[in-house]
Amino acid sequence: MKGRLSCSNNLCVGLDNIQVELQQANQALFVRMELIDEQVKEHQKQLDKLLDLYLSGDFPKNILTERKSSLEQMLANLHKEQKDLAGHIRKVTMTDDQITYIEAFCAKIRNSLDQADFNTKRQIIELLDVRGKIAFENNEKVLYLKCLITSEQQPRFPVLISHLSNIGVTVTTPCAFLQTAPSR
Repeated sequence: MKGRLSCSNNLCVGLDNIQVELQQANQALFVRMELIDEQVKEHQKQLDKLLDLYLSGDFPKNILTERKSSLEQMLANLHKEQKDLAGHIRKVTMTDDQITYIEAFCAKIRNSLDQADFNTKRQIIELLDVRGKIAFENNEKVLYLKCLITSEQQPRFPVLISHLSNIGVTVTTPCAFLQTAPSR
């Protein structure tokens, strides 16, 4: 565990990989957001043209009023969808600020582990429910470690249900650390 925390480069690369994977997995959300942005701009242009038509006096006022009402309703709906989608994107992706926070948190733990006594380290191992399995491979002893985190301890990001899912599939994310060879 300390080895994984002490190599900050592994953490940075792992977090960057997760960020890229999350952006790729949620690419449809980003495409939809771009589409909404384009529609908002287009409807705003139409609203501006409508104002020009009103000022020129070439069209009956009631037709322009109906069209204006329709455009304003469409813009309100698009802004609402934009806001909802932006909120969901924040939940299913990892921002640079979140990555910076995680890196700082791990650096703090890394620095504290060097100064911790045996009992404190043992409490940390118990808290994280670190488990190991010894195996013999190629006439060598190999130790496989894993950290079991209960559902109450799992981080709130980025394990969420896809915004576009109609079946409620939960998307899980890989560990932030690069895969390493078993300890020998």
